[in-house]
Amino acid sequence: MSPGASAVVVAAGLGRRLAAGLGPSAPRKALVSLRGHSLVAWSTWALARAEGIDEVVVVLHPDELAALPGSGLGAVLEAAGATAFVAGGERRQDSVRNGVQATRAEAERAVLVHDAARPLLDPADAARVLATARERGGAVLAVPMRDTTKRVDAEGRILETVPREVLWRAQTPQAAPRGKLLAALDAADRDGVTVTDEAAALERLGEAVFVVEGPESNFKVTTAEDLRAAERVLRERGGPPPPRPAGAAP
Repeated sequence: MSPGASAVVVAAGLGRRLAAGLGPSAPRKALVSLRGHSLVAWSTWALARAEGIDEVVVVLHPDELAALPGSGLGAVLEAAGATAFVAGGERRQDSVRNGVQATRAEAERAVLVHDAARPLLDPADAARVLATARERGGAVLAVPMRDTTKRVDAEGRILETVPREVLWRAQTPQAAPRGKLLAALDAADRDGVTVTDEAAALERLGEAVFVVEGPESNFKVTTAEDLRAAERVLRERGGPPPPRPAGAAP
């Protein structure tokens, strides 16, 4: 039997661009509804169904975490597969560290970090990232660049054409052994560096991270148009949605 692995769902962001498109009464991004279920419920459900993952820690905004007992959100996420909840921090990397620290304290245990705003994750893709991380040390779901790409200066003048064969667009989940991931995040914090993803933190320490080709459908919901696109993808996919306790809000 393969050893277990942990997943961390980062759901503490405000999502200002998405809120701008949905109106002033829109909830925080992770709680926005997608075909009757919140984005974080979809992401939690996908990770909990991935082969090899036996723990899913959800990182919530502190306000959501404080209201968890009476909101029904906890029951919804537990039904989707969440095993623990922690509060997020000021930056994404702070939220990730809080989530990773809440996983089982085994240095070599693989930990996958996934953005709640990518609700269309296929569990099979998460399992492929996990398998690569176990074999090679670090892994990132990514999409190869298909367009001709230009590097430009501050005025918009093209400086060079960058070979697209060496360019990939990083997605999540991203995975590495728990000990290495915490060391990389701690080093970035100690050095005063803000990183946009876990791979960047690992790269700073010279850790090897490998891309695992993923689908275009695993896009990040950032705007109202992205949300509509995600709805279209789910309509085309069909299949069962995440479970929800009777009477619970999404």
